[in-house]
Amino acid sequence: MRRRASRWGWGLLAGLVAGSVPGDGCGQVPWDESRWDVAAQESHTGRYLGRDAFYMAGGTAWFDDAGFRDGVIEFDIAAPAEQGFHGLRFRAVDRRNHEYVYLRPHLSGLPDAVQYTPVNRGLSSWQLYSDPRFVLSATLPPDRWIHVRVALQGRRMEMSIDDQVLVFPDLQRDPALGGLGLSASGGGAWYANVVVRPGADPEFSADPGAEAPEVSPDLVGGFRVSEPFAEAVVDGVVELPAAVRGGQQWTPLPVHVRGIADVTKVHTLAPETNTVFAALTLVAERPTVARLRFGFSDRVRVFLEGRQIFAAADEYATRDYRFLGTVGLFDELFLPLDAGDNEVWFALSEDFGGWGLTVEIPAGQGVTTR
Repeated sequence: MRRRASRWGWGLLAGLVAGSVPGDGCGQVPWDESRWDVAAQESHTGRYLGRDAFYMAGGTAWFDDAGFRDGVIEFDIAAPAEQGFHGLRFRAVDRRNHEYVYLRPHLSGLPDAVQYTPVNRGLSSWQLYSDPRFVLSATLPPDRWIHVRVALQGRRMEMSIDDQVLVFPDLQRDPALGGLGLSASGGGAWYANVVVRPGADPEFSADPGAEAPEVSPDLVGGFRVSEPFAEAVVDGVVELPAAVRGGQQWTPLPVHVRGIADVTKVHTLAPETNTVFAALTLVAERPTVARLRFGFSDRVRVFLEGRQIFAAADEYATRDYRFLGTVGLFDELFLPLDAGDNEVWFALSEDFGGWGLTVEIPAGQGVTTR
């Protein structure tokens, strides 16, 4: 269901705007109803915990014409302790390509209470962007107003939640002017006192934030990726038909954060075409059995010279109710290779949370890639 906020309701919020607000950030900003769009399962205005506020669940309130890149965005939020993902979308080139940072009130005090992720081609890839540069702890008290301040400059974001300061040093999309959005899911959230101040932030700190984690020097640096196709093409298949093996069009895809290739850099996920092949040519000096370590999301089927030799799944909550499905070098294969070229194809199928692959070939095995 799609709902547009009323002029009265957004007037209460003290505005998200593309231009300046008063220097103290406290002035009411007129709401231009024609420029805002609320796409949510539920939304309404009202009094909550002593404030005039806006409630939303299952959706996003968009200001597509914000034209915001660097500066400060502030808002107050109140949410229950039940599962929810509530936060800010910004630098939105469009609604399917933007940056996203959100609070998980049900994980208050835990290491992953706050998450940043890029959204590329409509997919929020939090399962790929899961190291301490992107996932941080915070205390998020339920059913009370929390003040959030987000300061942006280039690829750096500083976020304060009441008196807690969180630094995200490495935003993943190229900085760009774009729209803004407030999102809420699960039990929903109340928003109030929203203010935007474009431009330099005099309070920007010099805290470097978390460093990039060390990655293995033996990680594969990139793959050849096919066009997306239906998962049924590889489901239960022992031997790939010649038409499948010979009919692929390939796009080079280098690895990115943590040595992971993010498929959304080159392809759009759709329910009917949720699978790609990520291919490697392994060149062996002599006949050998080579060890590979790898990680994937959400499901993988591995083919050596067209024959399926491995299949596994790591979707969210499949291994136990706390399993997140994040990508790491958690699986291993021992591949019988002939001397010379050997084709290894990973069929990657995705539902949500991140479409990616990382592969390590430990050194000293007489195996290279091309």
